Amino acid sequence: MATAASGASTEEREGARNRRVALRTTRLNVVATVITALLATGGAFAGSVIAANREDQRSSHEFWRAQRTAQYADFVAAIDEAQLLMEPYRPPSTSPMDLGSAVNSSLPLKDLDPVATDAELSAIQEAIGQVASATGKVSVVGGEVASIADALEQDLRSDEQFVEIVHNCQTPAVGNLPCNAQAGRRDDTFLTDRKKFLTATQKQLNESD
Repeated sequence: MATAASGASTEEREGARNRRVALRTTRLNVVATVITALLATGGAFAGSVIAANREDQRSSHEFWRAQRTAQYADFVAAIDEAQLLMEPYRPPSTSPMDLGSAVNSSLPLKDLDPVATDAELSAIQEAIGQVASATGKVSVVGGEVASIADALEQDLRSDEQFVEIVHNCQTPAVGNLPCNAQAGRRDDTFLTDRKKFLTATQKQLNESD
């Protein structure tokens, strides 16, 4: 009996040990399978994240390029509008190619003709305000483009001041103004700075591609 019991006990222990080994092996296989699946999924996920980040960067780049292009276009439209409004009331520039308006630059300011009316002067001042607003938006970009935009705004403000002085010189009670001074020919800085601005913006946009 003791031997039979001992033999049965040994067989049971062997069977139990074999079952534990089999169970452990099964568990290890399951864990290995899960880890392999996670690694494969993780790799695919990481790849999709990288691709998504690159797409976001590309979309962001295209968005800001479009924003800058729109800002530059608005600025050029604003300065051209202001320049066009003031052109009839300014003497010709120093450029031999610029015949200018009908303003006789040899006359004193108080005798110049034509002269901007109150309504026309108001429209010019409003246009200069639009230029200032557009310049502020361009200045965010910084660099050469912003400095040229500032120069163009100053060009137009100088012309606005001239038009306003001529207007006031032919208005009663003008006060202490240089109305007897000759107009003279103006510097041709606006067209030069405008060309510089277009060249600089085109270069910047091309470099950002």
